[in-house]
Amino acid sequence: MLRGSVLLRPGDMILFASFGSGAGSDAFCLVVEDGIEAKRKKIISIREMIANSRKIDYGTYAKFRGVLHR
Repeated sequence: MLRGSVLLRPGDMILFASFGSGAGSDAFCLVVEDGIEAKRKKIISIREMIANSRKIDYGTYAKFRGVLHR
């Protein structure tokens, strides 16, 4: 298991695999392309998104998702 920040470079491969109790599973292999550095400069990091997030209670969330009706 990787911990901390991992910076991907062009040519790196990423394997995503899912499995469960059923009979099927899926796997995807992605290859990082040359434009990764330019894209990296334009995005907001997950840490920044979490730091700037607004916490809401369950009632507000449920109302927003349409679970609760007046």
